[in-house]
Amino acid sequence: MPRTSRLTVWGAPACVLAAVLLSVAGAAAQGPVEPAVMFVLDGSGSMWGRHGREVKFYMARDALKLALPKYRQIKVGLTAFGHRRQGDCSDAETTFTPFKGDQERMSAFLDRFNPKGRGPVVAGLKAAAQSFDSSRDRPTIVLISDNADNCRADACAEARALKTLMPKLTIHAIALGVPPEEMPQFSCLAAITGGKVFQPEAGKDVQAALEEVLRLVSASVPAPAPAVKQKKAPEPAVAVQGLALKAVLKAGGEPVQAGLKWRVAPTETANTAVYEGSDPRPTLAVKPGKYLVQVRLGPLEAQRVVEVTDKAALPAEFVLNGGIINVKLPVSRIGALSEKPIITLYGAVKQGERPQPLAITAEVSPVYPVKPGSYVVGARLGLARVEVPVEIAAGTVVDLELPLYVGELQLSAALTEDGPPAENVFFTVAEDDPDALAGLREIVRSAAAMPEFLLPAGNYHLIARHGPLEVRDRVTVRAGAKLQKSIVLQAGRLTLSLSAQAKEAGGRDVISYRVMKVTPNPTQPGEEVFKTSDPQPTLLLQQGRYRILARIGLANAISVRDVEVRAGQSQRIEIDAEAGLLRLSLTEDAGSRTLADVFWEVRDRSGKSLWRSGQSQPVVALAPGRYMAIAEHRGRRVEREIEVRPGEDRLLQLTVK
Repeated sequence: MPRTSRLTVWGAPACVLAAVLLSVAGAAAQGPVEPAVMFVLDGSGSMWGRHGREVKFYMARDALKLALPKYRQIKVGLTAFGHRRQGDCSDAETTFTPFKGDQERMSAFLDRFNPKGRGPVVAGLKAAAQSFDSSRDRPTIVLISDNADNCRADACAEARALKTLMPKLTIHAIALGVPPEEMPQFSCLAAITGGKVFQPEAGKDVQAALEEVLRLVSASVPAPAPAVKQKKAPEPAVAVQGLALKAVLKAGGEPVQAGLKWRVAPTETANTAVYEGSDPRPTLAVKPGKYLVQVRLGPLEAQRVVEVTDKAALPAEFVLNGGIINVKLPVSRIGALSEKPIITLYGAVKQGERPQPLAITAEVSPVYPVKPGSYVVGARLGLARVEVPVEIAAGTVVDLELPLYVGELQLSAALTEDGPPAENVFFTVAEDDPDALAGLREIVRSAAAMPEFLLPAGNYHLIARHGPLEVRDRVTVRAGAKLQKSIVLQAGRLTLSLSAQAKEAGGRDVISYRVMKVTPNPTQPGEEVFKTSDPQPTLLLQQGRYRILARIGLANAISVRDVEVRAGQSQRIEIDAEAGLLRLSLTEDAGSRTLADVFWEVRDRSGKSLWRSGQSQPVVALAPGRYMAIAEHRGRRVEREIEVRPGEDRLLQLTVK
């Protein structure tokens, strides 16, 4: 369990805090004053967001883990806020008080750390300040956060109060992608206490900031006495006549312990080997004579002729003149995933040229022996990519941890909470992008029933579309974890049709439907979610209230009806559209044949044109009411006022002179 703060005054008013600090300051000193550093880490949910191409939390966590071993000569502790409860402005906790030697346990704690809540920065600063022993500590606080306090607390006022109580206090602030308007809340912390503000652009910049803080804190720490360098004892002679072999990366270096391939053959009969094997330090009993000894380690090799005498052989050292890259990808990041990463070693090239792959593997922790030079190690898993440059000199052994943080997301959709998976659903995964349309950039899409995606850890937007349905949600993908997310469409089925009377009134005219979402504000038009000319459509709609507009023909025969759609229910709605049918024809004399080349128009009582046609004998469905029918034929015009009644099928025959 992490050690808790030695001062249990969390939540106390300022006067109580002052009394506690002053009483401690008045105690007799039990040792020299020495630096003590408290890291204050932001555990709010926004830390899962990205700054540039990196997740802010991983920028902070990885930099801390890399920096902690360098702080071994200094007392360090850790306070976190926003990491235990959502929406809680009192969520601040000192998990490690300043102490030498807690780095490993701190690192393990950071591996389990899960940002989730709000950002009570001031509460975190208070908790950190209470953890110092003011009789022994020269206190320094290092705040790592991506936002100002969002619990309505003033960090600048708190810094002034703490500086008054603790005159030697210094606060440094590392601002991860903090908006410009919030930067004054970070700058004042440093200005009031004599600290520094860092605005890193990448994870390596966070590490550089922590190293700069270490330099500032260590300025007054006495340098440890230089260690007495022990002379390297000469290797004992081999007691038997023959060869004692070892391979090193550089002259005088440590022997290579694995991966070697040896071949030893007499120079007279080079095709006949007396030894071929992979023993790291073989000792061979051979007859006196000259032998060609060859050793290989991947692309590295060394060889020379060694002469064996009848005396005891001294060890023969073979210099490979190279280095080793040990690639590490922690199992915690990929252990639960269904796929494994592909790791590639690239040879460095000139700027603008495409790097050439030297080795590709699916091993999680490959080892690459290489010649001196510049290299790039890349890893890819699903949509996640990472590349890390590395410089190798002769004798260098680099333990390279790849910052590949990948999680697995499996999606499905259902019409209702307990319903089976829905088919024909189109899924889209997007991430925030201020420069993209609507602020979102699409990452991947799929029409599979249950698609699976390997994604970089972070926050994502989900969009599920099924016909006219669209549901949006957000998820957090965590490294090494598999998340199964089911999106509930909350949909019901609605079948529309016209009543028999309405069908008869409409005749053979076209029937169409418009479905509008009803808004709480009656003066605000609802969004159209569906439109069809199918006379009897079956629609899948999200639960809610809708307005159905059924139209017969192209004029004004429209019926409106509001319906409530409930998730998991099927409804059949029969709409009784009131309309009358008007049939038109034009002749020159009563009883003569119907004229062709006629232009027809129907207007309402206000003179607004409702319908037009160039047919000789058109049929139009109209809402009940009074209208003006107009016919034009070769420059001649005739008008007639008419009344249309519900369900009426009327013939209007006009005569033109």
